[in-house]
Order: sequence, then C-alpha cells, then structure tokens
Amino acid sequence: MAGNQLTTITSIFVSFLLFYSCGQSTDTVSAKNGAGKFSYPYYQYEWHLKNNGQFGGTPGEDINVEDVWASGNRGENVTVGIVDDGLEVAHPGLVKNISQTASSYNYSKSTDDPTPSYSYDSHGTSVAGVIAANDTSVGVKGVAPNAEIVGFTLLSSFTDTHQEDALTRDVDVSNNSWGNYDLGHFYEMDSTFSDTIWEGLNNNREGRGTIYVWAAGNGGERNELSIYDPYDSHIGVISVASVDNNGKHLFYSEKGANLWISAPSGNLEDAQITTTDLVGDDRGYNVAEAIGDYPNYNYTNSFLGTSASAPVVAGVAALILKANPNLSWRDVKGVLARSARRNDPGDEEWQRNGAGIFVNPQYGFGVVDATSATLLATNWAYFPTLVTESYPSAGVQTVNLPIIGSDNLVSSTITISNSSITHIEYVDVMVEINYDNWGRLDIVLARDGENISDQLASEHYCYSLSYMRRTCPVYSGLFTFGVARHFMENPEGNWVIKVKAKGVSASTTGTFINWGLKIYGH
Repeated sequence: MAGNQLTTITSIFVSFLLFYSCGQSTDTVSAKNGAGKFSYPYYQYEWHLKNNGQFGGTPGEDINVEDVWASGNRGENVTVGIVDDGLEVAHPGLVKNISQTASSYNYSKSTDDPTPSYSYDSHGTSVAGVIAANDTSVGVKGVAPNAEIVGFTLLSSFTDTHQEDALTRDVDVSNNSWGNYDLGHFYEMDSTFSDTIWEGLNNNREGRGTIYVWAAGNGGERNELSIYDPYDSHIGVISVASVDNNGKHLFYSEKGANLWISAPSGNLEDAQITTTDLVGDDRGYNVAEAIGDYPNYNYTNSFLGTSASAPVVAGVAALILKANPNLSWRDVKGVLARSARRNDPGDEEWQRNGAGIFVNPQYGFGVVDATSATLLATNWAYFPTLVTESYPSAGVQTVNLPIIGSDNLVSSTITISNSSITHIEYVDVMVEINYDNWGRLDIVLARDGENISDQLASEHYCYSLSYMRRTCPVYSGLFTFGVARHFMENPEGNWVIKVKAKGVSASTTGTFINWGLKIYGH
C-alpha cells in the first residue's frame, strides 16, 4: 500500500475503541450455568471459547474448540506470525509459545526482539494471547495454546519494504489485525501488496502457502463496506467479521461481499475478549486507572473490535494445520467455509448461493467452528490446480454510458461460456467509473437466475482523519472489488453489473466507462 495511505491499527481498533476499558471485575462476575472448575483461572471469562451464558450470552455461541483440545490437538508445531505493533516475548502467558525455530523481527530497532518500546503498543501482545496464550497458573488460554508464535513490528515502522518482508516471512499462519483507516474511502489495490501476498501463497510452507487472516474493519457504524479495503479483498486473504456473545452482528463490524467468515469479539458493555496485556500497571489496556479490569495487570478483559476476531480464526487455522499439515491455503479457505456454523439463523440476509451454500454479507459463510473444521480437514478432498480466467478475454468490457441524477440505473452484462472452471473459489470485479463522489454510488453484481446479489458499493459518507464528514475522494482507473460469495458455483451464464447514483441532484452526471471479471477456481 502506498506510503501516503497511512496504515495503522487505528483503522481496525478504531480510536473510540482503542483505549476503551470496561466489563465486569473478577470480584463481581462468576461463571454461570455449570462453568465448573478451570486450570486457567480466567478461562471462565473466555466466553468466545466456552459460552455458558456468562455475561448474558447465549450458551453455545462460541467457537466449539474444547473437543479439539481433548483430541490432543492444541496447535503443536504450527507457527503463527503476528504482524502488528509488537509482541512481548517475556510475557508469562506467552513465553512458552515463542518459536525457537522461526525468528521475529523488530523493524524499529533492526533486531529479532519484537517487544514493544512504548506503553501504548499493546495491540499485538493482546492479539497473541487470543491465538496462543498458555499460562496455567494465572492467565488465559488461547485458541491454539501450544502453537508457536513470532512477531513482526510492521505497524511501529510502516514502509512498503517492511510490509513486503513481514508478509513474506515463511510462517504457517499470518495474523493481520490492521488495515487502512476506516474512513469510507476506496483504497487502491497496488501491485506491490498483491505481488507480496502471491509470493507468500506460492512459496511459503513448501509451496502450500501461508494462511493470511485479516480483520474486516470497524467502520460498520459509518456504513463502510469491508470490500473497499484491498487488504481484505484479495483471493489469498481470509477476511474476518465480528459477532457478539449471542451470535449477532456487532455494530462496528463491516459488512461486505468479500467476507469469508466471522468470529467472536467484544461489545461495548460487558462481554469483551479476555487476553494478554503488556506486563505492569502502567502499560497497555489494563492500567491502574482502568475500571472493571482484572487485578492482574498482565491480562485484560477489554479487547474487542475485528482485531480480536481475526486471531480467533488464526488460532483455528493453526488447529486445522495441526490436523492436516498438507492442506494448501486454498484448502484451508475451503475447510473454513464448508465447516462454518450458520449463526443468527433468523437474519433475513442469509441466502444460498448457486452452489447451495449459505452466505450472508454480515457474516460471510458463518461463525468459525473449530471442531467441525478440524474434522473436515482430516477428510478434505484437496483442490486441484488453481485456474484463472478473465472475462472478456481482453480484460474489460467497454460500457461508456452516462450516470445521470439519482436512481437512474445503468447496467452491463458479461456472458461466460465454455469455461474450464466448474467451481468458483473467488471473483475479482474490476470497475472504472468517472464520478466526482464515489460515496453516492450504488453498485450491485448479480447473476441471472439467482436471488443472491453482491453489494459492491453503497451510498455512504467519507471522513477525514479527524472523523469529520467529507466528500469521498475521486477514484480514477480500475477499482477491484473482491467477491467471496460465489464460492463453489459454476461461473457460466450472465453476470450483470448495475450502477446508479443516490442522493444527488438531477444535473449531477458521471460515466460508467468499463468493467471486467476475473474468475479464480478449479
């Protein structure tokens, strides 16, 4: 991503959430509905791992992981890279998990010690705890408590060169709880980032590829779609949305046709995520002034945002690879999609795609289910070689139709026939539109004969860095929308894109110039 597009944690763990600390104290909360005894004292508060109804949640609305641990799978010999602001390697809840074979890297200090220098750089350490915390005496338990972890401090010293290095390190799983600022902007998918991801997919894990997990973003309250951020809209990335302890969509979690899966995270009341924090009472989220957090300052009960959901999925990915280390990155995506649990079943946005698979723009294919995923992984039919086809073959189809006023629909159709692909894995939709304010555009992709449609862009406001409302910047050239929702469909037939403007005067005009499709599959 270009250096002038500042990429920080703030976009994912947004400013009003970043230092938010709330929740019940350990003095007032007790496990409910037979939570029982735990060798990890704070485990009873980790509702995302075992939801017994504590904090008023729905029993069973968790990631169903305990049977995986009971089978002997705790992520052994799987390495998870945490690309973030730092990783406190001496933390008592993490020290046993620091990899002795793979190396971390601190880009600020040019050393292999990723321990953060500043008291506010606690984000990566909290992410690490969600993945792999393992402190039986005092602390919390991670999703994959025996996985190995390494840290890459990209966010403390962000450059394109450092990004390339951090994302091509040969780790099994790469967790990325960060992205562009959640300001409603349409960010460019530059070739440097895409090439970097492809390098990791093609070369790492002896050609099976790193599993890239990404937080979907926290701009949901401002109607931002995750699909606007290219970090979340690449075929090689698993974009993760958030649900609460009742399995419902969290207001900050961004929707999008690019979403792959959902995982638990915290609300703004009492059911947040318990995890590791920087050691001491004056560093991180849990400081001496924090109200309602744990008396042990090395841990916190106030982690939330899609930043907390992504490492849940990264931990499950580690369990999947422990169950079957021969899975490719494409296989792992397939396992997650086919084993996901359809949460919030009454939500009207659940639809079956053309392959009969349930999908929802709030949740992707559903909530991650560790037990179902690891069982499926052991019996998975490996995907054959990836095939990529462009339609039209020249790359784009010329449209050159005017967009005039509000609600005047412009559409164009691409017909696919004689494809060598029978099962779609992902779709890139490239669109070029000349329009002064992309925040007024409504863009939908549909297929003939299907009820399901993909909202690529919708009417919304953009914001400045100080979160003041502003006109969305003009985007010039082809913009790529990554779409997950057609997984396992046959691509043949008519694909229709529909474009209109909303909330503008009759004299406002623009031009739908061209568009194209890139289909990935087998």
